Amino acid sequence: MTIPIHNRIVLIVGPTTSGKSTMAKKIQEQFQGTSVIVSHDEVFYKVNQNQPQYAIDLEFQILYISAIKEAILDQQNQLVIIDGMELLYKNVLETLNHLREIGYEDRITLLKTDLPIDLHLLFCEQRDDDLLRRNTTHEELHNTILKQSSFYHSSIGSLYSRFEDVDECIIKDPREVQFIFSFGLETPHGNINRF
Repeated sequence: MTIPIHNRIVLIVGPTTSGKSTMAKKIQEQFQGTSVIVSHDEVFYKVNQNQPQYAIDLEFQILYISAIKEAILDQQNQLVIIDGMELLYKNVLETLNHLREIGYEDRITLLKTDLPIDLHLLFCEQRDDDLLRRNTTHEELHNTILKQSSFYHSSIGSLYSRFEDVDECIIKDPREVQFIFSFGLETPHGNINRF
């Protein structure tokens, strides 16, 4: 499937290990201009974990928004790809509001991963890093995915929520998508494409 990207900012959201980073890299590789990826995971690894949870959350939020702002304000970046973890409606809305506060007024491409559970488990089992080392059994991985998925699919989740001034796509298998870039072209308002 081919997904058109009409906007300078692409926000990718979805549960852990649902192909967001792989898709961000694929977008960057297929784009012919200068681009940058702001990764939720990379920012999280910079946060001091030896402090109370509220301080961890606050430090992460400050670093994450700062990284996004820096990427957007750098005019050399023709495309900014945000590899996020916004599972809840309010989190996506906060990120979109921060983009507006920075001064970005154009439309945004919002890609939402929504993998079938078997494919999501396969992706998790293939991943080998610190983020998932604590999930040592298939059952624990399954439970982690189900918990995140329940938030993401719920009435307060971001998956089926609608947002203003964005072009939304729901992606069932990130391995099968290709991207074409056509900045400045309008797309119909209110459409959600499913791939």
